[in-house]
Amino acid sequence: MASLQQISELVAQRQLAPAATALQKLARQKNKQGVDWQSVMSLANQLGDQDTALAAAKNWRAQSPSDPMRLVAEINALGAVARHKEAALLSRELQKNSRAASDGYYLEGFYQARFGNRDKAISFCRQAIKLNPNHAT
Repeated sequence: MASLQQISELVAQRQLAPAATALQKLARQKNKQGVDWQSVMSLANQLGDQDTALAAAKNWRAQSPSDPMRLVAEINALGAVARHKEAALLSRELQKNSRAASDGYYLEGFYQARFGNRDKAISFCRQAIKLNPNHAT
């Protein structure tokens, strides 16, 4: 299996198809230690492979499930592959985290707007701003 460094070199050499295949194989390795999952997500996004970016986000979050930054990464990756209901549900988990509750409310507001629930969306966004007035900046 190719290392992340080897995959990065393939991308730099514009060998995108082999890079994408190797990256997909790497992302399927659940709970693999020593992998920089943020870099895997970044490379997958560069290659336009949102499914692989989601797999990497899930692997990264699995290493520290309560880390709000990892949770936001998974929510964003879910949104990128149009799994909006899952993203909205996961944003509720983020709302329980005192360090990132405003992000959770903002994200759920965003998805409620996508679902056409304007009043709910506004309510969630107001709650986000109430918790963190600087969130809007």
